[in-house]
Amino acid sequence: MTEANSWRPQIMEWLPLTDLDLSKLGMTAVLEAQAKSMATVALKNLERKSHAEWIRLEGMQFVQICSRLMTASADLDQELHDLVKQLDEARDQGHELRHIVVHASWGLDADSQPTSYDYRRTQKLDRSNIDQAMEACLKLRTLAHRLLMRIGHLIGEGVLHEGSDTAASMTINISGGRKVRL
Repeated sequence: MTEANSWRPQIMEWLPLTDLDLSKLGMTAVLEAQAKSMATVALKNLERKSHAEWIRLEGMQFVQICSRLMTASADLDQELHDLVKQLDEARDQGHELRHIVVHASWGLDADSQPTSYDYRRTQKLDRSNIDQAMEACLKLRTLAHRLLMRIGHLIGEGVLHEGSDTAASMTINISGGRKVRL
């Protein structure tokens, strides 16, 4: 390990991204993962799944989860269904951008600036693409959180049932300090 970057494994000395860039890449991945996890909790609740079934949902692709959320929310509540539509649109963009920057082979351009080239999309990348991906995944995570809160309110209104498996649920606070189990 080098002194200047003592936290980095020696093999990463060649990586031209700054610690802040790497932090943003990590946050991008975390935000997308949290959004997917929240979406599976939402689907678990809407489809009234058990803990074992919930675990299987986690193995599905995000696009499949959103498709099932669309079906499950279609005739239930317009606000909920609109949130699912927004989530699916944000998922499409967020996942694409995250994939591009996280899987990029970063190097230096002629001006010694970090760059990568996405051959599939014939697109040159730079640090701004990392920021775009992080913002897109933050939006995705925010929408997934709003989706869970809407489900919580529907439980509070008696439209949906509270989760019954305490070992396989999460509790959220809704208006008035009331707690509901998803």
